[in-house]
Amino acid sequence: MDINEIKELKSKFNNLADKHINLIKEYNLVKRELEQLKSMDSSSIVPPNKGKKAVLLVGADVSGSMGRWEREMGLKMTVSIETALSLSYDSVEVRLFHHHTQSVEVDKKEFLTKNVSGGTIASSVYSHMNKEIEDYNYENENVDVYVIHISDGDNLTSDNTRVLNIINRILPKVKMINYIEVNQYKRESTLLPSLRNISNSKFSHCTLQNSLELDSLMHRVCNRLFSESL
Repeated sequence: MDINEIKELKSKFNNLADKHINLIKEYNLVKRELEQLKSMDSSSIVPPNKGKKAVLLVGADVSGSMGRWEREMGLKMTVSIETALSLSYDSVEVRLFHHHTQSVEVDKKEFLTKNVSGGTIASSVYSHMNKEIEDYNYENENVDVYVIHISDGDNLTSDNTRVLNIINRILPKVKMINYIEVNQYKRESTLLPSLRNISNSKFSHCTLQNSLELDSLMHRVCNRLFSESL
């Protein structure tokens, strides 16, 4: 490897590091702004679900088709949803999952910075979250479980039936499942048409195609979360 190749690799590494740092800064900024809502005369606010805990399971697609914009939008939605739930419950436990063809639970740092690529099998994350719900026996505790899945919808078509089957197994155990599709290039989604067949009121889906829609979408999703938690 010659000196020019080393310089090029170093430049790529620095650019990637800068992106990660900026993403963490954006996360903290959004988090602080939303936390201000909680601090407004918080002494007079009684959570509607006083004495109860919310568990938020967030599955994020990190396959090769999920770019920086898609991940940033998913991150901002996650922070908004967490904050909305914290207004209704004494405490909120957030558990984070990455998936491509397989699913793995990650910590907050990995969720923000870890880059993964490959294909997409969405059933992997739904299966993983279903197992965690059963293993932790949330149903028999004073806990409400919320599930969020963020993807660009580019799923393996043959996997969609399995996704539907697992979602239908999860629904009786949780307060709500929300699928958020981040699709700025308006590609034809392979996953969303199948999810539209779910008629259960606990399941909802929405699509984000540009940054201008973010505030409106966050407002709609958080309002629904708040109303469901009452």
